[in-house]
Amino acid sequence: MKFILTYFILILIVGAQDFQAQTINKRANFIECDALGNIYTIETSEISKFNSNGIFQSRYSNNIYGTIKSIDVQNPFKILLFFDDLSTIIFLDQNLTEISESFDIYEKTNLEASLVCQGKDKGIWLYSPVSKTLYKLNQQLAIIYQSQNLNGFFNGNEPFQLIEKNQNLFLVSNKRILVFDFFGTYLHSIFLSDINKISVTTSSLSFYKNGFEMKYHLIAKKLDSLPIANEKTLLLDVKWASNKKVLQFEDRIEIIKQ
Repeated sequence: MKFILTYFILILIVGAQDFQAQTINKRANFIECDALGNIYTIETSEISKFNSNGIFQSRYSNNIYGTIKSIDVQNPFKILLFFDDLSTIIFLDQNLTEISESFDIYEKTNLEASLVCQGKDKGIWLYSPVSKTLYKLNQQLAIIYQSQNLNGFFNGNEPFQLIEKNQNLFLVSNKRILVFDFFGTYLHSIFLSDINKISVTTSSLSFYKNGFEMKYHLIAKKLDSLPIANEKTLLLDVKWASNKKVLQFEDRIEIIKQ
């Protein structure tokens, strides 16, 4: 009986360790996670990279172009940084070292961009708030695809995120997600409320809302809400990567392995 009780206690301890949070004591404007489980914290014009266990790996800082608006880590070996103050893009490698010269989108394309992301074919997608249109650029920065005019889709709620995943392109506003195919052709909309930045997998998309993971199943077209944390410290955002959740609080980042 004593042996069984001891074994049961050990199982509980191991189980608790599996869900134990690891902490990165760092503030950030926002965070991102890549497919390898690496975590990126972004603060103004600086990026810090941590591995899946929260151990610091490298840092990149560039105050020439203003504030980093977004980082695309869909390809962990070719990371896209977008500085919207000067409409500038920089590419980094896995060590956060520059692998290309920076370039001004407007100077190269005569297009004003508020959102950008990478395509799997090494091209770049951008959204122009002036023409209300999506454009796909090839590696020579020539336009190869573009969407229809999207002015009537948002009713004054400008989109705040652009992400390509699973051969689809997602343009996100706070009440509606527009889904496009690989060529920028509009397919359908997902209508939700109070949408934050989304994380997309092969079968679902998730975003954080008031203490809950809002998980929308792309095939079943069903929305589930799952409680995330009961914390006195303000929880700002959550990212999902492989077998973990990454929680961004005001004063720290917590990694919860599942």
